[in-house]
Amino acid sequence: EIDTRVLTPTINPGITDQANTVSGTGEPGATVTVTDASGGGNVVGTAVVWTDGNWSFVAATPVADGATLYATQEDAAGNVSDEASQATFTDTDGDTTRNTADTDDDADGFADTPEAQRESTVVVTNTKNGGPFGVTLTSTSPGYTSTVDNGSGDQIELVSTAAGETGTGSGLGTLSSVTYDFNTVSTETVSDVTISIAVADFDDGLWVRINNRVIIDFSEGSYSKLATGSDLTGPGTLNDKFDTGFRPGFWDAYEGEGNPELVIDVNAGTVQLLVDTKDGGREDILDDIQATIDNNPMADEDTVSFGLPTLNFETGVTVTTALNNFIGNAKIGEQVVTVTGTFAGADDIDSDGIANWLDIDTDDDGIWDKYELTTDSDGDGVADYRDTDSNGAAADDDRSNASLSQGQIDALESGSGTVNSDGYILLSDAGLTLDLTFVGTNVQSLEYIDMEDGGNAQTVFVDELAIVTVGQADRELVIVGDVGDKVDASVPFGSGFKDTGKDQSIEGQKFSIYEGTTNDGILTTLFIDDDISVVLT
Repeated sequence: EIDTRVLTPTINPGITDQANTVSGTGEPGATVTVTDASGGGNVVGTAVVWTDGNWSFVAATPVADGATLYATQEDAAGNVSDEASQATFTDTDGDTTRNTADTDDDADGFADTPEAQRESTVVVTNTKNGGPFGVTLTSTSPGYTSTVDNGSGDQIELVSTAAGETGTGSGLGTLSSVTYDFNTVSTETVSDVTISIAVADFDDGLWVRINNRVIIDFSEGSYSKLATGSDLTGPGTLNDKFDTGFRPGFWDAYEGEGNPELVIDVNAGTVQLLVDTKDGGREDILDDIQATIDNNPMADEDTVSFGLPTLNFETGVTVTTALNNFIGNAKIGEQVVTVTGTFAGADDIDSDGIANWLDIDTDDDGIWDKYELTTDSDGDGVADYRDTDSNGAAADDDRSNASLSQGQIDALESGSGTVNSDGYILLSDAGLTLDLTFVGTNVQSLEYIDMEDGGNAQTVFVDELAIVTVGQADRELVIVGDVGDKVDASVPFGSGFKDTGKDQSIEGQKFSIYEGTTNDGILTTLFIDDDISVVLT
């Protein structure tokens, strides 16, 4: 019978492991070719169908979520099938649920939302004190109240509001203070922090302090004197430029003439009091107030603006505002302090380009997230699965602390030691050799071995029975490593491991799949990082 026909292959809709593993079914021995319609018909990859009728390959570049893939297969006789198509979706953990509908994309036991949440926080403290210079107030400000957002977003906005107050006398009114203390954890940073202070209106002066430095201090008495019934401001441009009509010929701080607004640029270190001008513009008035003071023999010899101190929000920044009255009635409107900033690093703690909720090892310490849980062993504010140094050691990290030494390995192999593997074993010292065929039941429930330490060469010996003895119920073992590391499976306890030709990606790394059956018929599987050298029977 002449073979003249091959059936159409299928494509599984879920693309797993950071959208890299493409899979489906076909005729055993046939070669499947997959193209991407959205990519202009470019070939995504090819695979030979295994004897069980399945095929898979790891795409060189991630397949876009929602892409439509096309596939044909060519059998050994040269027959080419009809073209199959499939609208695909990203399914990182291979549970057949698309990521957009999956609350735990990487199946590590952490919901995606907490994995995206920053652990840095901001503490805001509100205080107030009475004015030190005896302004007699008819109402007293209750000080600041603040809204604090310690949510999951990168952007943070803190708004603090102090109610206005009125009074009579000379000097300062209520000193309303708000302190911002950014507690940024080691795996995250904060940048682009800004402060703006809006004051609705003030009569007739303003006083502002940041930390221990007064940055604004003036009242009408700073630049004018009452004489013969008239305000005398003398030479200068203060009234020429900023008089907008409340009292012709004069700029009056009181009654909010010109809509004054205090603007502070933390990054530039500048302080401005913006006021409307006669020509319809808006300019900083502080230099003009100072020039008026300097050129007016009737004015108090005062300095109005003192510049901005260096601010460190990690150690705390305190903003204090108050009215500053010269004489007569005093008033200050609502004061609003707004602090904004950007936190970075919360979405990708180890900066490997894989978002935390897709990353099985968020902090890249060799210990998978699902084994580190949300505990904070060293109390530094960072959960263990995000903390490369979760035990607080000064010089070491979790990889070195959790890694077995050769002495520990020798004890395991001689039967004098035991390891509660917690599902994993790390090997990071140079020249380590672990023979799983000798450790017996001293190691149990092992899921993976990590030798990926950036350069040291390690060797693991394994056979089919060892995976049954030390492994989990699925009889599978994942081994991660670097170039120079080796897995030696050359001495079988059964059929011997064979390369199935199957590939799978884990966190964007390519793994080859090896299968072997024990003497009593138990199927065992090795997933071995393609960087590792493998020795088979």
